[in-house]
Formats: sequence, C-alpha cells, structure tokens
Amino acid sequence: MKRILLILAVVASCSANAFARWAWIPLEDLVQDSDVIVIGTLQEVSQYTHNGMDYAQGNIVIEEVIWGTANPGEVFTLKWQNASGLVCPRVEHRHNKDNKGIWLLTVDPDGVVRANYPGRFVELNERSKVEQCLAKNLLSLRMSQFLHVADEPINVSLVFRNPTERFIEFPGVEYRDGHLLIAPGVSLNLYAGYEKSRIQQAPLPGRVIRSNKLSPIVIAPRQEFRLSLDLRTLFPISYDEQYSLRLSIKGLGRANDIWIYNTLEAPQRITGGESLVQPRPGISRLTLLMPSLLAIIVSSIFVYRHAKEIHTV
Repeated sequence: MKRILLILAVVASCSANAFARWAWIPLEDLVQDSDVIVIGTLQEVSQYTHNGMDYAQGNIVIEEVIWGTANPGEVFTLKWQNASGLVCPRVEHRHNKDNKGIWLLTVDPDGVVRANYPGRFVELNERSKVEQCLAKNLLSLRMSQFLHVADEPINVSLVFRNPTERFIEFPGVEYRDGHLLIAPGVSLNLYAGYEKSRIQQAPLPGRVIRSNKLSPIVIAPRQEFRLSLDLRTLFPISYDEQYSLRLSIKGLGRANDIWIYNTLEAPQRITGGESLVQPRPGISRLTLLMPSLLAIIVSSIFVYRHAKEIHTV
C-alpha cells in the first residue's frame, strides 16, 4: 500500500510544467504482455478534450502480422487518453503518425487496441528481437481490466502460444462449471499484497483440482490456445485488496504476472462512453486526486510493478 500511495502522490504532483520519465519495461515483457503484434502505419490521428481529459485516436493500417489475430490490409483503431496538461507520464502517439513500425498491442473487448507505453512502438530493425522474445515465452496471462467492482466476474485468459513451425504439446488444463482442472506440473497461484509481503491465497475448497486424466493441449504452428476463467469461482476475493496472479508450467516457463484491484464501488459513467472509477479509500486514500487521473494512476502502477520485478528477480 505504501508503494501505491507513493505512485499516486507522484502522479498527483505532475503538471504541465513538471516532467517525469517512464519506468523501463524490457521488450521481452512487452511482447509477452501483447495480444497482437503487427507491422503497420498509424494514420488519420485526431484528438479532442472533454471534462479535463484529452482523448485521441488513429488508424493502424496493418502491413504484416507477427503475432495474433489480424490480417494484412486490416485497420485497427488505436485509442489513448491523458488528463489535460499532464506530462508525467503521458501516453502519446501523434509523433508516430505516418511512421511504419512494429506495434505491440493490447486489445479491448470492443476491439479497440491500446499501446499505453512508449516501448509498444518498435522500429523495424528490432523485428528479430521481437521474434526472439516470442520464441522464448510460450505462456501469457491476459485480462481486459485491472480494476474490478462489486461482484462482477474477474475474467482472466490463460494463453498458450506456439511461435514455432511445429506442433507443441502443453499439459492439460480445463475449466468446467467454475472448477479448474490442471495436469501435474501446472501451477496457477493467487497472491494478496505486495512483493515480500505477498500471501498466497488457498483456492476455494474443491475448485482447483489436479488430474492425471486430462488430455494434453496440442497447438498448431504459429497458433495459440486461450482458456478463459472467472477467478471469483476459484479463489476467495476480498474487497479493497489487490492481488497478483501467476501461471507457470514445469519445463515451459512462467507467464507474465497480472495485477488485480478489487473495490466495492461501481465505475462512474461520463459523456463519451468512457468509464472511470472515482477515487476511493480502498485504493488511494488520497482525496486530492481527480477522477480523471485514474487511467494514468493504473498505468503508473502497472509500469512501476514491472520495473520493480526486474530488480527483485
């Protein structure tokens, strides 16, 4: 919690006259944390300001697909937003307009793509490094949002990737009627708290079951398999608590950790279809922060976590 408060305090102190640097996230982590990786050009960029927020978008015209569900010639809508006047850290892609490069993208449920970190646009001469990172990391955890409210499902996807030109076999994993069945060697662990103070959470009784009878997951070359599940059906989730989820398979490595924040309050709906969550005691305990800063706060927490893990591993 102290680190969260520190991040929030730094974000709150930023203004148009104050600058800060993004924490460094390795290319390997960004590749593992991407849904789609394409070569394309950003065009037709536009921006408008409403209620203290700058909203921007553009179209990425895809020339080649390195990874994920996309096709050459397809157009992705890229969106980003910032609190008006905020400089530290600011998501901005207008300078990438008309420049062909490699985009490491996450995909929203509505199909909109995001690149909310400077390193998610990569020069073409870095392609071999991107492909090496893909070949190294076969597992990924994906989630469309980090903040969850009330008793809404906490939907997470376990992603098994095959970036090779041959078939790959993974140990069996199945999700049936709120129960997770996993083969020996597969671990899915939920932790509450931060780093050294993290406490592993025991699954709900009878919800995570080990089985030697599961069929293996066989994935064709250049394909992936996704298994979606609701964490609330597997683990006890407390309000006003933050969690980290870790997936690993013996002999196949570990997925990227994802972070989950759970609150009682529902998001506030504002004009333009954007959804923001008001500051609340359970996360920030800082009443000076405006609701419009939440997107930046969550992004800062995510970036800080990645940077911290680099020094602690």
